[in-house]
Amino acid sequence: MRIAHISDTHVLSPLGAEWRKMLFNKRITGYANLVMHRSRVYRREYLLAVMRAAAEHADHVVITGDITNLALESEFE
Repeated sequence: MRIAHISDTHVLSPLGAEWRKMLFNKRITGYANLVMHRSRVYRREYLLAVMRAAAEHADHVVITGDITNLALESEFE
């Protein structure tokens, strides 16, 4: 049995980020970091390539760590 382990995917989607809700929330820091730094590192096309390879070569895929950046519904979708 082959198991692929993927960790800290940090799926990006600033869509759905509402400034009023984030202004006095720790998400504002995460959003700023996302826009200024992480969007260059955590690229959707990289994640899709890793997921395709895992699905092709493994019987099971285990994902641990941070799945999203801001835990917005749009990121989980």
